[in-house]
Amino acid sequence: PDLQGADGKFDVERYKALLAAQGMSPTMFEAQLRQDLALQQINAAVQNSAFAPKALSTRLSEINEQQREVQEMMFKASDYASKVKITDEMLKSYYDNSGSRFEVPEQVKAEYVVLNAAAAAAQVTVSDADIKSYYDQNAKRYTTEEQRRASHILITAPKDAPAKDRAAAKAKAEALLAQLRKNPADFAKLAKENSQDPGSAERGGDLDFFGKGMMVKQFEDTAYKLQKGQISDVVESEFGYHIIQVTDIKPGGARTLDQVKDEIGAEIRKQLAAKKYTELAETFSNTVYEQADSLKPVADKLGLKIETVANIGRNPNPALKDAPYNNAKFLNALF
Repeated sequence: PDLQGADGKFDVERYKALLAAQGMSPTMFEAQLRQDLALQQINAAVQNSAFAPKALSTRLSEINEQQREVQEMMFKASDYASKVKITDEMLKSYYDNSGSRFEVPEQVKAEYVVLNAAAAAAQVTVSDADIKSYYDQNAKRYTTEEQRRASHILITAPKDAPAKDRAAAKAKAEALLAQLRKNPADFAKLAKENSQDPGSAERGGDLDFFGKGMMVKQFEDTAYKLQKGQISDVVESEFGYHIIQVTDIKPGGARTLDQVKDEIGAEIRKQLAAKKYTELAETFSNTVYEQADSLKPVADKLGLKIETVANIGRNPNPALKDAPYNNAKFLNALF
């Protein structure tokens, strides 16, 4: 890679510069390389031959084991830089022979304006009266109903079960209720041991929080009449017989206007901005079509800022990420 030019091909000038930095010329380097390769070939031929004469093998072994003491003098290119005179003719010749090394991709400088949701949102206003009106019209949205948390013990008895079976199920529920009246703290234990509701028995009968309309009517009516900690009588439903204990209550209520003012303001602004954007987009398109020679008319009419960007190439630049001018459609329009 160090010897490749901008076009990815071998660069002779870089090759020469790299050798010069090591005090060598191409002729010196190539002569040394030829000598090294020749020695490698001789050694390989001898080592791989099973019939080398003893005298030759001995001589080559002696040569390989010989040592030499040498002195080296380095000639640094930087020491001679001041002595080199570069003429205009040399520069021109180098430039002319360097091909695409100094080519710069086509680039443009452009002006643009952006109309987006943010620009539309900046042109809408939301008053206190707007917020109050929205709050009044959507009161239920900001109101929470009371929720209850309950546990139950279910003894199943389908409606179509024989009367004898239903009576037995009810009797079992009554017996469990009698135990709970004596020891209310045993509710979870008895639920695990006796409840026939597979979804809650392992949790001690816990059904978590629920609101109105989430349970069958008989169950819901009873649960909403009990106080926290209170245990119901046996309640019959389409599933069988329940014993219910309310374990927690979340009071319902409405959030005040002050509590939801910012939330409502953001929602109204979002709705108005969407409507405004549609209006502005039509005006934008018409104005640009009618006055295509300049961006100033559309910028003035819609309150947009004219932006300028330089050195834009034909292809998107990953480093610019989400810049409005860094997408294929924008660039295709420019070029």
